[in-house]
Amino acid sequence: MEEFPLISATNQPMENQFKAPFVLLVNGEYPTHTVPLKILHSAKTIICTDGSANTLMQNRIQPHIIIGDMDSLKITEESFDGLLIHDPNQESTDLEKSLDWSIKNKINDLTILGATGLREDHSLANLFIVAEYHSKLNLKMITNHFIITCHTGSKEFDSNPGQTVSLFTVKPDTIVTTQHLNYPLKKTVLSPSCRAISNESLNSLFTVESDKPILVFRNHNKL
Repeated sequence: MEEFPLISATNQPMENQFKAPFVLLVNGEYPTHTVPLKILHSAKTIICTDGSANTLMQNRIQPHIIIGDMDSLKITEESFDGLLIHDPNQESTDLEKSLDWSIKNKINDLTILGATGLREDHSLANLFIVAEYHSKLNLKMITNHFIITCHTGSKEFDSNPGQTVSLFTVKPDTIVTTQHLNYPLKKTVLSPSCRAISNESLNSLFTVESDKPILVFRNHNKL
């Protein structure tokens, strides 16, 4: 692996030093499904949040970048030849630190793996973080069960007939309209709840329009 210098989170951006596609591995449930595994193995740059680097290297894959407060990292600085960014700030999570670093380094497209499972509180927090950052980065969270994205406005999604689609609004009184879903919504007012889960795609494409941030879940089963 190419060697990079040890820097702190306050140093200058490392623009253009790494190549796309970028994957950000979080310290939750490690990928086992073929969809996230394929993305992980095809990544040109792998960013790990602190302890996720331990699991990645146990699977014989070397991260390029490790970001976090390093409270759960088991390797030493001397044994890691990638970019190690120590950020001790306890006011933000390691995922937020990694996303902030990505914005600073003009990384626009990022796939997040391992962000759910193991701890339900972390899973929920990470979904809120994706919603918070969706206007700043093109984010896609992929778990062993779902592809999860967040958007505001109108967005068209690739799909297959029968694919499970679940929608979760982030803010109260969100107006949602869908096309090509089995249970259509037409300017339906939704607040955070379970009202729009387990819908079903009817086509190779479907559309979700929302006036506020909305999380869209698509399962892997029909892909």
